[in-house]
Amino acid sequence: MKRSFTLFLLFLCLQMFSACHAVSIDPGEEAVLTDRPYFFGHGGVKPVPVGTGLTWAWWTTDATLVDIKPVQYDEEFSDMMSKDNVPVHFNVYIKTKVLNSPMLVENFGPNWYAMNVKEPFRTVVRNLCKKYDMNQLVSSTEANMAMAEEAKKEIIDLIKTTGIPVEVLTVTVGRIIPTQEVMTAITATATQQQLQNTERQRALAQEIRKNAETKRAQADNAYRQAMGLSPDLFVKLEGIKAFSGAVEECAKSKSCTLMIIPPNVTPTVQAGK
Repeated sequence: MKRSFTLFLLFLCLQMFSACHAVSIDPGEEAVLTDRPYFFGHGGVKPVPVGTGLTWAWWTTDATLVDIKPVQYDEEFSDMMSKDNVPVHFNVYIKTKVLNSPMLVENFGPNWYAMNVKEPFRTVVRNLCKKYDMNQLVSSTEANMAMAEEAKKEIIDLIKTTGIPVEVLTVTVGRIIPTQEVMTAITATATQQQLQNTERQRALAQEIRKNAETKRAQADNAYRQAMGLSPDLFVKLEGIKAFSGAVEECAKSKSCTLMIIPPNVTPTVQAGK
């Protein structure tokens, strides 16, 4: 009789263990247990979560693992239109922390972000992007910080109104850049402007040179008239001055040879063998 009772207890224990399943909870997680009885009892989410470790639950009890560490969600925005209708590309990062995992699972489910926050948050960011023109978004750190702060404020208000038990820790706007098509157009425009600036500078230099040469010619002509020289005599005088300068420069150099060739004579030089 005693042996039969022992066997019965052993069988009962085996049945109990076979009707359970293990739930492993990693550090930084909580398990929210939801009872779903088949025949009797009260179902629903248990108000107290299970912390890190290993726990056993009935097969009729579901375990939802919730990350209670700060979690960051990355939202990418492509071809987002700025205030001046220029498409830009950037990422926005929102970091949140769960405050009450049983309430979160019971009222909003494990996919609470995708179902309740994602699209409203993206709408907030799109509307804020349209408040700034492309140059502000790309080059102004103050504009990016202001957009992030306003986005954080609006999403916090939304979460409070909805009653989602999470805390918004930070909202960060990543680097904002124009799309590739816009970058190509900007580069082409900058190149064209540089070419135009170069042409303007070249034209200005030529104009300055022209004015200088004109003033020099006017000064030479005034000098010729003051000295009573004819144009032909003035040219010969200028040639003498140039020749005198060449003689002086040649005299200073040890390797200079000055050749004086009469008019109408073509010099010939015999090449060495």
